[in-house]
Amino acid sequence: MTLSQATNKDKTLPGRGECGRPGMQGRVMGGTDAPEGKWPWQISLRFGTAHICGGSIINPYWILTAAHCLDESRDAKSYSVYAGIVDLWVPGKYTQRLEVHRIIIHPTYKRDHPVGGDVALLQLKKSVVYSDAVLPVCLTGPKLDLSNLTCWATGWGLISRKEETTSKLQQVQVPLISPQMCQQIFSHSSHITPDMLCAGDLQDFKTVCEVRPHCRGKSPGLSDVLSSRGTALQTLPSINLDWHS
Repeated sequence: MTLSQATNKDKTLPGRGECGRPGMQGRVMGGTDAPEGKWPWQISLRFGTAHICGGSIINPYWILTAAHCLDESRDAKSYSVYAGIVDLWVPGKYTQRLEVHRIIIHPTYKRDHPVGGDVALLQLKKSVVYSDAVLPVCLTGPKLDLSNLTCWATGWGLISRKEETTSKLQQVQVPLISPQMCQQIFSHSSHITPDMLCAGDLQDFKTVCEVRPHCRGKSPGLSDVLSSRGTALQTLPSINLDWHS
């Protein structure tokens, strides 16, 4: 699942296209199908033929994703990346399949926290071909002010507590929650570390989750803000890893 900053500044990269600019404009009223081209940096990470996680294009040869998505194997040949796809089972005219050349796991992954350092990079064998529906996400600096920010979450997986699923890319808008409030919600300060963010709509129960067994299939991707582990409980927000750290 990918959290994208709602108010991106456009940054031009060398070559075709701009980073961080959706191919389409639109609004979400709580978990809806995302149209083709709306989130051009979103990718589907496959283990064999099975979709396991989302991720984000950061340049033609590199994908940003979550380290826990790669727990099954660290063999790059086991994975592939699908760019320009919104339906997991129906490739579109912009869809590209790319093989993974190398996997880099963040050195602090699970070192200091059960879900800490949950960041990974995938180097591709061939470059992504940019188009109107395939573009990189912008990477902001570490001094970005995240207070009172609303983000977009995108990805595939379960869409309800009844374990309903969909093959269509989903999008939902969620506010960030302050670390102080998030620590109060989770009842213990050690659950939230400085390299994490919290996001979720506590009134309308919009959230992003990746904690088994409650939210199987909500595997995250990464964007301006990296979404990682969360929870399925109605009143709890998702816990997100800040990639800047």
